[in-house]
Amino acid sequence: MPISPTTRAALYARGSTHHGQDVGLQLDAVQDVAASRGCVVVEELVDEGIADDGRS
Repeated sequence: MPISPTTRAALYARGSTHHGQDVGLQLDAVQDVAASRGCVVVEELVDEGIADDGRS
């Protein structure tokens, strides 16, 4: 089923600082997917995911 050009999308990116992940790269990727499917992005949620490895 094709996505309507008026389909709205909220984007979510989460990374773990413990694993050195870059949420900016994830957000770029999901923005590209949304654009390629003709979605209108209405919200972008980013969780930096600061890890606590228990060694405090």
